[in-house]
Formats: sequence, C-alpha cells, structure tokens
Amino acid sequence: MKRIRLAPFDLPVLVFWFSALLGSFVPFDPITGQRTLIALTGIALLYFFVSRASDSERRWDGFAAVLVGLSALAALYFITQAGHIDYEEKVGLIDRVAKWIASFLPAFPFWQPVPNSLGTFLEGSLFAAIGLALLDQRRSWRILYWILCAIIAAGLLFSVSRGAWLGVVGAALLWAAVHWKPARVLAFAAAAGMLGMILLVLIRGDISALSDIPILGSLAGALFIRPDRLEVYCHSLALLAEQPFTGIGLGNAFAMVYSRYELLLAVPFLYYSHNLLLEVWLQQGLLGAAAFVWLIALLCASLLRYPAFKSDLRIQAACAGLTAILLHGLSDARQYPSLWTWLPFFFLLGLCAARLLSSRSLVKPRLQWLIPGAVTAFFLIVVLAFIWPPGAAWNANRAGLLQTRADLDPSLTQEQQSAIRSESEALFIRALSSNPASLPINRRYGLLLLSEYRFTEAIPRLEEVYQTTPDHIAARKGLGLAYLWSGELTRAVELLAGLPNISDELQGLAWQEYNDFQHYQTALYTYQLLDQLIPGQEMTRTMIETLKNLIQNGN
Repeated sequence: MKRIRLAPFDLPVLVFWFSALLGSFVPFDPITGQRTLIALTGIALLYFFVSRASDSERRWDGFAAVLVGLSALAALYFITQAGHIDYEEKVGLIDRVAKWIASFLPAFPFWQPVPNSLGTFLEGSLFAAIGLALLDQRRSWRILYWILCAIIAAGLLFSVSRGAWLGVVGAALLWAAVHWKPARVLAFAAAAGMLGMILLVLIRGDISALSDIPILGSLAGALFIRPDRLEVYCHSLALLAEQPFTGIGLGNAFAMVYSRYELLLAVPFLYYSHNLLLEVWLQQGLLGAAAFVWLIALLCASLLRYPAFKSDLRIQAACAGLTAILLHGLSDARQYPSLWTWLPFFFLLGLCAARLLSSRSLVKPRLQWLIPGAVTAFFLIVVLAFIWPPGAAWNANRAGLLQTRADLDPSLTQEQQSAIRSESEALFIRALSSNPASLPINRRYGLLLLSEYRFTEAIPRLEEVYQTTPDHIAARKGLGLAYLWSGELTRAVELLAGLPNISDELQGLAWQEYNDFQHYQTALYTYQLLDQLIPGQEMTRTMIETLKNLIQNGN
C-alpha cells in the first residue's frame, strides 16, 4: 500500500479551518458567519486538491496557468470597467486613462470589485505568471504568458492599491535577492528602513510621524494614515484583550462591535482591522491566529530546508506570490470582506506544498516542525502573558460575547436583553474577583453598567480606565457620557469637548434618549450640554423647555 505523505502545511490548514468552524458559533448573529465558513471550507479543499493534483511539473504548470488565466480575466475586466464605476479618485492620471478606455467600451455592471480587493487577488498571481513565462521553452506560450503578466500588472496598476504595489515590490526584491547579491543588500536595507519607521511611530506615538520621512514618507503615509492604522490596530488589540480566546466571531460583526465598544458610535465606521493577522484573530479566535502564525512559520522553515530552492523556479514563483500577499497583509486585510481574495493565497500554498511533496531530498523531517512550533508557542506565551490570569480572561471573554449579543441582536426583547446582561454582569464580577485591576475587564463592565443606566456604579470603573489610558477614545467618551447622564455637566464638558464630531453624536444620542427610549432626564442633560458646546441653537433651547415640562409633569 502506498504511504500517504503529509505536506508541511496540511495540519495548520486543518486547524485554521477548524477555528473558522468554531468562529461561526461566536457572533451575536451566527448566520453572518456561515457564508464565510462555506467560503473557507471551499478554499481549504482547494488547497488539498491542488497540493495533491500538482504532483508533476506538467500538472503544476497547468494548475498555475489556471490561476494566471483567472487573474488575467479579472484584471482585463477591471481595466475595461473601472472608468464606468464611480470609484474614489486616487491617482489622477490612472483615473483619466480608465475613463478614456471606458469611453469606447460598453459597461457591464454585474460585478464591481473593490479596487483594493482586486489588488489583493492579483498580486500573488503575477509571480505565478512570471514563473510560467520563465519556465516555458515554447516561444508562443512564453509570449502568451508575458502578455498575461502585462495584463495582470496593468490590473494592479489600475487598482491603485498602494499596499498591493508595496507587496509586489517587496516580494520581487526578495526573489531577486535569491539570485543577485546587490538585491540582498537592498533587501536588508529595506527591512532596516521599515523597522526604523515602526520605531519612529512608536516613539512619537503618532502615525502622522511618517509624513516627516523624506520621499518614502508620502507612500508610507498613504498606506497607514488613512484610516489611522495605528489607531485601528490599537483599538483592534483592545477588542482582542477583551475577547482573546474567541475574538468577535466569523462574518461581518467587526463593523458594529468596533463602533460600539471602541468608538462608542451607534453606526458602523470601519468594516475590518486592516491587518491580516489581527483580522484572522478577530474572526477565528486565538486558535485561528496561532494556526496562521504556525502556517507562515512552517512556510519559511520548509523553504530554508528545501535543497533545490535556488534552482526551482516553480517554488520560487509560488513563494514570491505568497510573500506579496503577506506583505500587503501588514497594512490591509481584504480577505474577509471580499472572500474571493483568499483563493490566490491557498492556491499558491497548494502549489508550494506540491513542490515540497515531490521532493525526496528532505532530511530529518522532524526538525522541520521544531522552529515553527517554537514560534507558535512563543506567540501563545506572549498572548497569555498579557491576559493572565487566563481564568479571568475566559470569564471576561464569555461576558463580552453576551454583552455584545444583548446590545446588538435586534431579535431580542427588552426582557431578554436584561436577562442576558445580568448573566454577563455575573461573569464580569467573577472575572474581576480574579483580576480586579484589569483595564479591559473594567472598561467593558463599565460600558455594561452605562447601558443599564447605572451611572454611579459605572463612573468609578470608567475613571480608573481613563486615568490609565486617557488617549483611548472609548475610555474618554464613556466616562464623559457617564458624567453627563448623571448630571455632572461640568466634568462631562472637560472630557467630551474637543472630540471629533461630538456635537453631531450628542444630537443623535439626545434624540434617541428622548424619542426612542423616553429617558427624558438623560435627554435633558444631553441637550443642556449641547447648549454649552453650541450656544444659541433654537432647536436645542426648544427641546430643553419641552423636556423640562415633561419632567415636571411626571412623564
């Protein structure tokens, strides 16, 4: 009987899929995660099929050609249609060329991909196309592959995805470094420059510090300043500190959870975290993040141990494509909002696994697992160190999930919401008994008390969080609202004045308290604060008088 060989990536891919299955039960509306689970199931099966079916060089080339062909079709469609679609203009020249092309080509509006998603889809396939063009000895086929390369590259250009451009340049530089010594020096210099930019931002504590860097600052700023990636990453990490084991669940829960608990907004602001590892962790929990780290570490370790790497253009092309995707993932994460963009990653991973499976020269296979296992263990140890003790973190995680459901599930009655919040509060209290100084637990518990209009109980907890993290928007705004709705308008003004768009938010909150919930006292306080922030508004004065009369009449 022929022995079944496991590819190095099989186990982490299975764990990654299993974490997605678990993540589908986490969000307040599990139906939202089913679509993502189905897509990830199909993508995982694709990986296993490609990794086993590409068992010869001819079949490998055939499968790579399928990916390249799909990418070229997507790129060609986008090039012809971009001018017909009302995309935000980023580069004037490219936008004008797109509109010129659209002027003599018909519109087919059945598919309108997000440009950054298209860039994510094309960046890895470009290197597969280059690999095929370099490998094929037939002149006509070689010309065809170079034409497909040009179409994919043009699609990347028209996507105006700076993150994809950076990923392609970085991956191309690393591929060149395999064969060319000056490229290795340039790659080390680029890595040092990236590390320097990270240190500059961390020291200054402001992502806009990137704009002070000559030449490269404008490109880096375009990648990370809009939206403020440092702020988004910090808020995403804050969400993970509150729910480290499960994340927030598979699907599209990020938009409302992020707005509700990090910005204290009632409407969505961002739809994903703009970092691939953070997004995997948020969607698929700590198990999914560990599987992803394990997968990347295994990829690096396998290539270092592959003796024919420097002469095998096929595995080099696949790895360059994967590298481009991962580099882009540092500043963006379109894989979950646009699930079809997962396809090139797992397709290329399957092609890479096929080359490793076909090699008979790997020695001491057990050592292959040592470094990736150590990297994954280090990742888990660091996470546990930040959330210690784990029992308190687990109870807080469960409490946060219940709190999210009570706040965001529209199918619940008020009685059901109240019952779920009581269950959540019991878990928060249990968590705080083990870790009373935990800022994430105190903050979420304070927000729970705030939603229950228990302002006197919420204020001490939110004060403790604000004193430690005064720059955290939710900490500042949460405490300000607690002061406001308890009638301490002077202290509320000190915290809320100066926050971006705070007047519009307060107007929305005041009307909601008055019209939707009939909480006339908190509505009155809110309108009184608005009168201080924007004096002389006739509607504000009218509402203040209306609410005073309602309160005096006992309503």
